Amino acid sequence: MSSQVRIRCICVATISMILLLGTAVARAQQTIHVPADQPTIQAAINAANNGDTVLVAPGTYVENINFGGKAITVASSGGPSVTTIDGGAQGSVVTFSTGEGLTSILNGFTVRNGFQNGFSGGGIYIASASPTITGNIITGNHAAVGCGIYVYGGSPLIQNNVITANDQTGQAMAARAEAASWFPAPALCLPIRKSSAIPSRTTA
Repeated sequence: MSSQVRIRCICVATISMILLLGTAVARAQQTIHVPADQPTIQAAINAANNGDTVLVAPGTYVENINFGGKAITVASSGGPSVTTIDGGAQGSVVTFSTGEGLTSILNGFTVRNGFQNGFSGGGIYIASASPTITGNIITGNHAAVGCGIYVYGGSPLIQNNVITANDQTGQAMAARAEAASWFPAPALCLPIRKSSAIPSRTTA
């Protein structure tokens, strides 16, 4: 093979690699619209790749969502006053329990009607994860521990949320006895407005 042919082959291979990389980068930055592209928030999360944004239109979405370890942004287009995730009293409304980091972001929702009788995290459940929780209203949730937000391990960033009117339901199971001992029961569900950063092992 001549040197000119080799150079042409190298150039073609290089261009192909650049195109493939560019396609991968573009795919990682897609915006998935709910309900236009996917019917539910969880369906959009399932379809998303790391780096994607799930953008949710105003409305009430009766579902329980789990980020599943994905580094994605789940945000509302209209803000928490018009966009609600309603847990339907079927467990935690939002769950981060697969090692999510600060690039797993929840922003701009009312999070309500989570129910964990005898368990933890009515509104948002965080275990060994460090997501970013900003600009939400977390209200009307019920749990034995961490009625609004429960954090066990990790260092989440929890800022500029309104956490209010969440209440304690049932008694913590034995497996949660250690966690319950860190925070006196009367303090578990106090309203918090414009929350600042909350470190690891904190409930609200």
